[in-house]
Amino acid sequence: GGAILKFTGLATVIGGVVATINAISVSKLGAEIYRGAQQVGMSAQRYQEWQYVLQRAGIEASELTEVIKTLTEAQVDVINQDEAFINAFKKLGMSAEEVMSMGQDALWDRTIAALQNVQNVTERTAIAYQIFGEDAAKLTTVLNLSNAETQKLISTYNQLGGAMSGELIHNSAVLQGSLANLRVAWQGLRNTLAQAVLPAVIAGVILFGIRAALVVAVCVA
Repeated sequence: GGAILKFTGLATVIGGVVATINAISVSKLGAEIYRGAQQVGMSAQRYQEWQYVLQRAGIEASELTEVIKTLTEAQVDVINQDEAFINAFKKLGMSAEEVMSMGQDALWDRTIAALQNVQNVTERTAIAYQIFGEDAAKLTTVLNLSNAETQKLISTYNQLGGAMSGELIHNSAVLQGSLANLRVAWQGLRNTLAQAVLPAVIAGVILFGIRAALVVAVCVA
């Protein structure tokens, strides 16, 4: 009976450690999603969905942040009445007024869907380069998908429960922030201890050096 209790207790401890490690690992991913979505002004839900779409299209998920930032810059150009960008969006059936008023989720969804609907590949590529510049090359495989295929990927992702909830992502960011503060506090403690002990260590090293020199001198003599 005692052995069973000990084994049960050990299993509980191991389970707790594994759960903690898993929670920290998940929180790291959640914090990355939080930062990425915040950087581009996209909802965390949509950001995760499009990360998945890009991954399935053979594109690094990290590229999403860069291409969304480029799209945001194109939106700013429209706001600044840049005719080249106004005309590029117009080719996709999006007026300047629409582009200027859209949030990042809607702007991204509409732009990608409109480009996917351009059947002529040469024309699609030209418009994509007008809007995204060199970043358009990163989207080639996504733009080759149909909008229906894209929506099916997003639907599958959500059905599989791949997306973290907003609460989990927020708590992940909080936890990672706390862990970062803990690491800074630990380094501060190490610095304080080193500052207190270092003079004594230096004095000890100097004293040891003097004694060693004296021993050598006696031996030589």
